[in-house]
Amino acid sequence: MSANLSRLWAPVFEKSTQLRSKDLPHSTQVIMTPDDSYIRLSVSQLSLASQRSWGGDRIPAVRASVTMLFSGVHERKTLTRLIRPEAKASHAAIMNYPLTDWLPYLGQSVEIQANLYQIVGKNNLLTAIDVVSEFASLVIPPGVSAALTAADKVAHGIDKVVQASAKKTVLEVHNTLAPDTPVPVQRGSFAVVRVPEKELPAESLHLDDKGQLCGDDGHTLAGYDYLVLRVDTCQDRPDWQVPEVDKAIRDARKAKAKGRTKEYKQFANQAIAKLWESPDFTSKQQARLARTLQMDFEAARPLSVSA
Repeated sequence: MSANLSRLWAPVFEKSTQLRSKDLPHSTQVIMTPDDSYIRLSVSQLSLASQRSWGGDRIPAVRASVTMLFSGVHERKTLTRLIRPEAKASHAAIMNYPLTDWLPYLGQSVEIQANLYQIVGKNNLLTAIDVVSEFASLVIPPGVSAALTAADKVAHGIDKVVQASAKKTVLEVHNTLAPDTPVPVQRGSFAVVRVPEKELPAESLHLDDKGQLCGDDGHTLAGYDYLVLRVDTCQDRPDWQVPEVDKAIRDARKAKAKGRTKEYKQFANQAIAKLWESPDFTSKQQARLARTLQMDFEAARPLSVSA
């Protein structure tokens, strides 16, 4: 382990007795079938204790990543984000910050990790953090292809910033979800709180009806550093009109409105082909969507051809 990495990880090991972790599976589950289901990750909550000093050249930053098998490339890749919360002198928080779009689940393990760092540096370094953070946010949504193209470079840039400027690790969530294990790939959340055991036992942590992390008194936690990662799952992703498919559909509709039969057929076939080629969908949903799109186009053939 390098000197820089030792410096980053040491505070976690030294203070691990003060970290309370809790797995929080959702009460209703989706059957996660390989190539016929999806997974999405987000930072659902981040709250920093009011007694912690932030501001000036001392800011919080969250490095979050997911490693899994991706369709299209057929190999395990890591998508990484660097999140800089809006921090005031007394408090900083994040709510429902997306880490990934809906990703096809192909049946292997999914490794998720999030680290809250205290970043210390001069103004030019803070500017570099903002640039890396903004660049990372541009390549995650809306499609898998764009994210994977820049994934390694984004991760490398984020790691360099963290290694150069992170004073210490405040919180860490690290979990591997895998079929047929005590932590399966399923809908739910993972929480970590910095607090003495006698003050807040891990068993007392739970989510209320609004998804907010609470203690045994039922009140939303306040005055503690805590981080909650959320895993969402579904069978069919609802936002199926990804940019390249949506453009072909719109072009087909324009051609239809003008009565241009040949162009209409070309764009209709193009939309269906792009749907089949997109790594954003499972193969089973591609088949279902392609059939639906084909029937829609058949029912919407133009009645006349413009001169």
